[in-house]
Amino acid sequence: MKFFTKLLILLVCASNSLALTFSVVPTTGMPLPTQVVSGRTVMAYYTITNLTGNDFTIDIRRLPTNTAVESDAGYCNSSLAAHGNCTLKLAITGVAQGGFLVCVTGTTNCSPATTALNVAVGAGNATLELTSADPLTVPFNGDAAVITVKNNSTVYVNNITPPTLSAGLGVTGTPDPNCQNLAPGATCSYSIQTTSSQFIGGTASIEGGNSSNIINFNVTTAALWIAASSYKDTNNLWHQLVLNSYDNGVTWGTAVVPTGISLPSGTVSAAINQSFCNGSGPSAICMAVGNVKSGSLFQQTLINSLDGGSSWQPASITLHTGVSASLRDITCNGSGSSAMCISVGTYTDNSNVPHQTLLTSADGGATWQEVTQLVDNSALPSGILSNTVCHGNGSDAICVAIGPRKVGSVWHHNILLSLNGGTSWQIATFINDQTYNILTSTAATCNPTDTSIVCMAAGSYLMNGIFHQDIITSQDGGLTWQAAAGGALPSGKAVGVANNFTCSGSDCMIAGYYQSNDNVYHQTILISADYGVTWNVATGTFPSGIASPNTNQIACNGNQCMYPSSYVDNSNISHQSLLTSSDGGLTWASVSLPVRTQNAGLQSTTCNGSGITAVCMTVGQYADNSGAVVYQNVLTSLDGGVTWNNATLRPEQLYSGINAALGFVTCNGTGTTAHCSALGAYIGSDNVTWYPGLVTSLDGGVTWGQTALRSAAPFPQALQLPSTSSQIIIRH
Repeated sequence: MKFFTKLLILLVCASNSLALTFSVVPTTGMPLPTQVVSGRTVMAYYTITNLTGNDFTIDIRRLPTNTAVESDAGYCNSSLAAHGNCTLKLAITGVAQGGFLVCVTGTTNCSPATTALNVAVGAGNATLELTSADPLTVPFNGDAAVITVKNNSTVYVNNITPPTLSAGLGVTGTPDPNCQNLAPGATCSYSIQTTSSQFIGGTASIEGGNSSNIINFNVTTAALWIAASSYKDTNNLWHQLVLNSYDNGVTWGTAVVPTGISLPSGTVSAAINQSFCNGSGPSAICMAVGNVKSGSLFQQTLINSLDGGSSWQPASITLHTGVSASLRDITCNGSGSSAMCISVGTYTDNSNVPHQTLLTSADGGATWQEVTQLVDNSALPSGILSNTVCHGNGSDAICVAIGPRKVGSVWHHNILLSLNGGTSWQIATFINDQTYNILTSTAATCNPTDTSIVCMAAGSYLMNGIFHQDIITSQDGGLTWQAAAGGALPSGKAVGVANNFTCSGSDCMIAGYYQSNDNVYHQTILISADYGVTWNVATGTFPSGIASPNTNQIACNGNQCMYPSSYVDNSNISHQSLLTSSDGGLTWASVSLPVRTQNAGLQSTTCNGSGITAVCMTVGQYADNSGAVVYQNVLTSLDGGVTWNNATLRPEQLYSGINAALGFVTCNGTGTTAHCSALGAYIGSDNVTWYPGLVTSLDGGVTWGQTALRSAAPFPQALQLPSTSSQIIIRH
């Protein structure tokens, strides 16, 4: 009996000595690594479970060589609660073979890992593939872009570390847990953002601890898209407005205005006539000119951005106020902080005398001063400056400022000329000028590739009771000017000319209209085959109507040219019109379009790509049959502009309301990866509040949908978007 009692005691003691305090097993879903590339690190994950009802402090003993405990937050530390568990993270940098112990601190009470480590050093037994874009485009305002990699192996990729990045970039957001141990065929990602406002582009790399390859990729900042306009608040005050997109047109919001500063505002109106960006990257200087009206007086306005268009403020210069006053155009010659910038406009004093305004900036648009005297010490002429353009670079550039001057009660052509990039000015010679009852200038350009530098300007004039379209040219870079040669230009009871020339090679064209004696308005297109030296009227069938049509810019895809517009029939219904030419603008015809029966019009056209594979698009608006709902409208051509159909829409559709429109469209990039955006607005469901209604295509213009706003800020009374001068600047 004593023998059996002793045997039972021994068996009980032996049983108690075999009971483990901890379970130490590989973490489910995290296979142990078997290989590490020299110079890198792989991670092994074990789950430790306290099998008892007691709390313990623990330590890890007898780790293999090249193995260390990682004490990251969320992993095992020195304490483990009763029946609790934690994940042990081990970093392995070389050959690691053997098990280890988890022990109660200060005792010999230890439990072994059930599976030992068996890691060798090798060239890598897995491969990674970059599935996100190269280059990765990162918004420069600090928003993130995502880099994604895929495991193209049959084994797990262990420890895909955050990318190694160029200066000015950083990893942000919550780490993707899949990057710890990436299953075959799976993907994981990291979010990257700029950490410096001066970052423009750089490189990055990403690797796994056991991947045989290192993925290198490029990183660039997204183009900043800028759209300038104005809005009316609930107090009936008008404010100038700049919208921008930091992510290549995908999302839009209101640009930043520094604290304590406001953009120009007026009680009657606020407008931005033209905008321009000088330079690239976050150091670019952007500018916009226009006017505001309070009471009966107008105020010229000039706002600028010193950080590439992200934040805006009024420029530090005293501008003119008058019965009429406006800055109408702006341009820069050169690049960066050494560029010479020029802005032109007019104001009318209390005696109803118009005065030309000429502003210059010698530091790229940061600071401005007014030019009040010409090189002969005479004052600037009375009149208007409407357009300015330069050719050449730096102090050798020739710049012109164009607009009519008034002498007594009649008007003359007037060109101010600078031979030193805008520093000093004189009056250019005009050969055989005449006197006009009314004279306007709407467009100007110079050919920078022509050896003789042909410059041209377009507008209209009134003489002997008849209005005439007007084109003047210079064949010596702007020194001397005269009326363009060629056939007679259209004339009538009224005329109009677009704000922009379109030139491709030596072929130039500009759209317009005239009103005949029977009060019918006729569309016209003027063409030149010698870059503006001689001009004639293009042939073709052009729409006519009872109201003046839009005068928009012509767009060309090689010899395939397109002119979007509208016309009003005898029932006072507006119809969309798209004229096309397949011979570079010589002859034109109306193209067949989807039927829109109420108040339709087209405003802007562009093409992405070239030839018959180009995607072309035109934007505008139309109303339903009742006229009660107005829809934004996008038409697309998938054969370079030959045939047109309604655009394919994404599920989010386009905007609509009791009023809605799209007014300007442009693209950035090429092919199906290009981003296209159209500028517009709409009235919301309350039938009162206006909202920016920008729409985008992320596949080069094929499919379209609404654009997300960074902030859904409404504009309660009115939003001047779009207008004939609305545009989107894309700045890289």
